[in-house]
Amino acid sequence: MNNETIKKQENGGKNEKLLDLTPMESKAITTTRPDIDSTEIAEMRNGDTYKSPSFQLMHTIQQLNSTADRLDDFRVLSRFHLLGWIVTLISCPIILLAASFYMPDSWKLNAVTIVMGTENSWDAGHLILSKADHKIYQRLITAETISKDNKKELKKCLGLADATNGPVNCELIVRSVSDD
Repeated sequence: MNNETIKKQENGGKNEKLLDLTPMESKAITTTRPDIDSTEIAEMRNGDTYKSPSFQLMHTIQQLNSTADRLDDFRVLSRFHLLGWIVTLISCPIILLAASFYMPDSWKLNAVTIVMGTENSWDAGHLILSKADHKIYQRLITAETISKDNKKELKKCLGLADATNGPVNCELIVRSVSDD
């Protein structure tokens, strides 16, 4: 039932204008009560029941239906939005890992240095080894201390081993752990 149907009444073959409703009012009436005819609408208007709670209720129902339709459309769009975020969150780390696999070694060292928060890659390696296996890290520190303390002696022994082309005996000074 459109606005023209509401404005017409068949009364002996004549078309009379019964009421002048806004499109929203006519839509509210026709969507909530499709069986209503123009005579009933005229009676509602003329009897001043046009502003009655039943008409307000019909208008509210129509607004709620419109809101429900908009929410349904938004639900479909939000599913696509959520799907887009899921694809992004899964694909980005995969792409970054694949790119890092083909990265030059110098870039990898720089990346480790940045991630570990150290000044150079040597300190980053020390930090990683200390967290990965503490016993091996202690052995590395002991070997580093022995080589620092016996630098001259080790150079002599290495030169002698190269000259004789075989093993040699060398005397090294090893400090105890409590001396540090």
